[in-house]
Amino acid sequence: MEVRKNMKNKIIIKGLLIGIIILFIGVSIASGFNINSTTNYQPINRSWLYVGGSEPGNYSKIQDAINNASDGDTVFVYSHSSPYKENIAVNKSINLIGEDKNTTIIDGEKKDIVVYITADNVNIGMFTIENSSNISASGGIFAKSDSNFIFDNIIKDNYVGIFTNYSNNNKIINNNINYNHIGIEIDDSENNNISYNLITENSYGIFISSSSKIMIFNNTVIRCNIGIEVTYSKFIEIVKNVISESKPGYIIEIGIGIFSDGGTNIYQNFLFNNQYGIMYTGFLVGSGFIYLNNISYNENAISIVGILGVQVFYNDIWYNNNSIILFSCQAIITKNNIVSNSTIKLNSMFSFGLANNNYWGTSDFVNPRRFVRPPWALFLFFPWKSKPVDITPP
Repeated sequence: MEVRKNMKNKIIIKGLLIGIIILFIGVSIASGFNINSTTNYQPINRSWLYVGGSEPGNYSKIQDAINNASDGDTVFVYSHSSPYKENIAVNKSINLIGEDKNTTIIDGEKKDIVVYITADNVNIGMFTIENSSNISASGGIFAKSDSNFIFDNIIKDNYVGIFTNYSNNNKIINNNINYNHIGIEIDDSENNNISYNLITENSYGIFISSSSKIMIFNNTVIRCNIGIEVTYSKFIEIVKNVISESKPGYIIEIGIGIFSDGGTNIYQNFLFNNQYGIMYTGFLVGSGFIYLNNISYNENAISIVGILGVQVFYNDIWYNNNSIILFSCQAIITKNNIVSNSTIKLNSMFSFGLANNNYWGTSDFVNPRRFVRPPWALFLFFPWKSKPVDITPP
């Protein structure tokens, strides 16, 4: 009778886990941002290997089960024998699934990378992954392969929570990532999707370097020194994220920082209580758009340095100490609500462009140059709005 019960439980677990994986793939596809959002993963009724628990024949170590698995197999890890004090190498295209992300723990004991993925098409979810070594190339999950699906994990107390390097077409979905030096790092990679993650109490929330075609969608990033940083990258989309409370600890604290990039679009994000809401720098021509964002209660809402052609439009820029700071750039700033208690709402040095059709927080028709420093800044302000601009996302 006990054997039948255990077999029944395993069948239920298989059905639930396949359903969870299909659900998360569906969520990532439904985000609708056509950056290779489909996946090569297809649920296959291959072998299941079990780790931990009390049943005869189960493995006691995760690595032993992986070594005996074949491509397409599922390694299921029970929480009963947790924590698993291992540094794991995944060199096969398998599903590595924990029983419960809160209680199924893989602990790297500060020795090395905790989970190192070198095979393509690996799906890993439902674990707590913690305690990598404290060196820059180490992490909780390190993927050096393509088309992996990392979902529904707790990633904490690592140097880098999730790190992809020369690793394309990955999905990082619905993870809790906290108390790492860097939450998520994408380096020399393409077509990765970072969505629906909760990222808190890291030095860097998300760090993108030398990469392209990265979607950062609907993440919550709280109490990181720098919420999202993009450097030496191109075609990055930062959409519908909440970024707040960039904490002291660096020279500056930034919600979204774009440095020397080849075109990043920032739209429909909510940024509040940061030292800098958005900082966009790079000495580039024809960079991206900043639009449909709510940028409120920051020390500085938007700072743009050295960009020719950046466009700032349809943003709610409310009650920041400094609304827009420009240095050595050409900008189009139009159809925004720029409302603050500060007298100076546009601070321009060696910059020029358009600043028309904005609402400057007053219903009178006095020239908005009174809100500008210096008042002779090379911007065209006419016409301007006497009531707030209707900002409705499409």
